Amino acid sequence: MSKELNDYFRNLFVKKRQPAATHVLVIMVSEERRNKKPYALPVQYVPYHTIRDQYIRDVSKSVKLEMTNLGMKTVGMVTDGEFNSLRTQGETRPVHIWQIIHDARESVSKQRAVTLEKMLKKIGEDANGNPITELLDEAIPQTVVQELNNLRVANNWTMEDAVTYHRATLVPNGYVPNSFRPNVPESYLDKLRSLVATYRYRHKIQQFKEEGVDFSCFLYVPEVDPTTGAVFHEREDHCHILKRIWKHTREGGPDFCDVTSFDAAMMDPNTGLTHAALVGERKQSVTDAEKMLSYLVGKFLTEHGYAREAYYVETVAGWHEAADGRGLTEFERCRKNYSMLNMLLDEWLPWHRDNYDFTTIDINRYLHVFKNEWSKLENMWFE
Repeated sequence: MSKELNDYFRNLFVKKRQPAATHVLVIMVSEERRNKKPYALPVQYVPYHTIRDQYIRDVSKSVKLEMTNLGMKTVGMVTDGEFNSLRTQGETRPVHIWQIIHDARESVSKQRAVTLEKMLKKIGEDANGNPITELLDEAIPQTVVQELNNLRVANNWTMEDAVTYHRATLVPNGYVPNSFRPNVPESYLDKLRSLVATYRYRHKIQQFKEEGVDFSCFLYVPEVDPTTGAVFHEREDHCHILKRIWKHTREGGPDFCDVTSFDAAMMDPNTGLTHAALVGERKQSVTDAEKMLSYLVGKFLTEHGYAREAYYVETVAGWHEAADGRGLTEFERCRKNYSMLNMLLDEWLPWHRDNYDFTTIDINRYLHVFKNEWSKLENMWFE
């Protein structure tokens, strides 16, 4: 069909004033367990130069509808790492807690200190004794406004002193809240933004919970797809995630990671770790990523006293094996996925073992842990 396709693409773009296509989006249909070969069959090709996530949603609608008409049950879609919002924002609501955090922070990112103060500063009381603010925000509880006022009156504090003190109470004792902007001295405006955004985030979590969508216990809650009428899962290709974890590890890894331990592992032929995999000569090589983040490397690190590094490597290797899924029972997959989840929460929500409530997440912490250190692992799907 090459000649016909050449003619088709030439006629499609020859008279349009737009950049020539540089990529082709391929949509493939795969059997869920991938137990039959070929594992995936291409059903649609879309040549493009640039493409928006919303266009992917629109294109996939027709595919899902056609599959439904043929009696095929669509259970989910796996996309490359570039299409992030597909895995956080659904058709009707957020499907990942990261999106709720992002929306809450975005809602205050351009607001001035004067505007935010009007939401928090008490100017009077109504007939029932409830505090009145100049600018009402339903997400901010009246008790918070009253507490800030009491702190100012009782201690003769400024508004900044009261906001600073109250912010510290939003995280458990022994922890310090993160700044709205990482690696920048925190200003009064940053503190106001953090406070208002936190309560907007918690208010949104409560709203979804009342609708039967519980983000207080789950990072990811799939939605019922309006096209198919069934629960539909969005996830990222786990090999893309693995390559980003591999890149992050080569560049230093988590704070507790001693990268020299991998150099020692390379010198042992039993680990299978090569110099090319260690330095990332082939940055798109999944095989090299698997060589560095493998059970054999984890075994070597354990035997030579690198306990935390071994735990990190073995957890990632187990998650990668579970994400592929073939050859494992559902219980084994679940166990390995939860090990990865717990390792992430140890960094993102350090108090999760005492208080497993995602409402209490420090909404500023993901900038440090996920964006700069853990490299977009928030897009993972946990079963």
